[in-house]
Amino acid sequence: MRKTALITGASAGFGVEFARLFAQHRNDVILTARRGDRLSELAASLESKHTINAHVIVADLAATDGARKLFEQVQAKGLEVEYLV
Repeated sequence: MRKTALITGASAGFGVEFARLFAQHRNDVILTARRGDRLSELAASLESKHTINAHVIVADLAATDGARKLFEQVQAKGLEVEYLV
């Protein structure tokens, strides 16, 4: 069974690179950031190139309740996180 990495800030910069790295090593990814359009594009690219599952959760972790909302969405999707970036 593949492991899952939750990548914060996955819409640009280091977040994108970490997502690519985990996908290259055949890990599923949960991509989160504020820019849903960029996350969706990255998810589609990673899924087609690396044959992994890429989940998108739009979240603002700078918001007071951002982390709680992200946690709730991950749980609602039935996902387990092994790696957190």
